[in-house]
Amino acid sequence: MADFRPLPLAAALACALTTPTFAESEPGRLIAALSGDWNGDEEPDAILLIQGMEGQAEIQIFEGEFDGLQPLFTVPGAVYAGSWSGQSPGLNPLTDNSFSITTEQIGIGRTPWMAQVTVAYRDGIYMVAGYTYDFYDRIDPAHTGSCEVNLLTGDYVVDVQRSDGTPNTSIQARSQRTAFPLTELIEGFTPAECRGLFR
Repeated sequence: MADFRPLPLAAALACALTTPTFAESEPGRLIAALSGDWNGDEEPDAILLIQGMEGQAEIQIFEGEFDGLQPLFTVPGAVYAGSWSGQSPGLNPLTDNSFSITTEQIGIGRTPWMAQVTVAYRDGIYMVAGYTYDFYDRIDPAHTGSCEVNLLTGDYVVDVQRSDGTPNTSIQARSQRTAFPLTELIEGFTPAECRGLFR
């Protein structure tokens, strides 16, 4: 009997991309895809970002099994995905059991920003384990800000530089551990430690 193995993720996606091209913000459009063996069972897993409605994208997680990729869960409206250039989310590999979901708004406006949600596989659950945010000011290049939070440990760093005479802010501290399942992620998620950057 022939030994049937699942197609590599790239081949499967190539089949999916033969469908008619949608407008950039058309719901159902594939935005990004990433594969890795995050649960350590020696079968490839995958995450897809799919364009949703009104500037949002959904997350689809698949786990590899002997007969191919099987859907595990979908998180609708979890990721910012604008319709302009410089507003598309992405995916990046990090470690053997983690990856990041990136979002940005660098196409328009005075203060472009970039954010990253780190997802780690822990104790059988895909967890939101970290968050990073950076912005800068197009008019005042000396005005910048960043925030990095490890949600597994509670460690965080906030740094804000200003040029208007207001004191700079630089905080390195530890707060409550607030990691949570990826299934609970919503668009616009920001840890409490970072919210001062938006004032």
